[in-house]
Amino acid sequence: MSRIRSIPKRYKTGFELLWKMSDTAFTVLYKAIISSPLTFSPVRLADTVSSSVVDLTQKEVRNILTSVGSLIPLIERERKTSDKVIEEITEVIKEEISKSNESSLDESDEGRFKQALETLIGCEQLYYAAKSVDLITEAENIFISAKTVADIRPIFSADVSATPKAGMIVHTLHLHFHFGEEAEHRDIYMAMDGNDIKALKAVIERAEAKGKSLEGLLNKTGMTKLTQEDRS
Repeated sequence: MSRIRSIPKRYKTGFELLWKMSDTAFTVLYKAIISSPLTFSPVRLADTVSSSVVDLTQKEVRNILTSVGSLIPLIERERKTSDKVIEEITEVIKEEISKSNESSLDESDEGRFKQALETLIGCEQLYYAAKSVDLITEAENIFISAKTVADIRPIFSADVSATPKAGMIVHTLHLHFHFGEEAEHRDIYMAMDGNDIKALKAVIERAEAKGKSLEGLLNKTGMTKLTQEDRS
């Protein structure tokens, strides 16, 4: 069980914003969160509540919820208590403060910071938002986008100066994806013919049919469907 000794750069801003936040501003943020429906990802949750939070920009709300949301799957993976994680994160933030020249980061706010972390970690809306992202991204490769390019490939004879008598239609499938824990962007290109396109189409249509079937199951059980369809 490893101890938290540093905060990834992409999460640092969110924790610092939470440290500086006043009790009044936090109360407004928390009320907006618990009044919102369950949704996919801390980013989408932030976009849902940001219009009700006058003291913070949409980007700041995103930073806070993404940072705190990152602790939720960490607590489960490391099998730590939330209190332990809060203590470790607080110590790291205090160390960052001691190195910083920003007087606005006051160590006297430590108790308020811990309470805010505890409250947000225990919030149902943030829990489901964070867990949905953790579930969809647990694979090493995460899809970002795709496109295809179709070409006519002539087949030349031994005499390359002669007009080709035959050709093929070749499709190139371009997949863009996140790779590994650091979400490095990568690309892969695959050559496909018409039969390959039909086979891929059949697989996608089958996946869509499975999705509709499972959506019906969700509706019957009364569970909320969390979706990436409107993700930012």
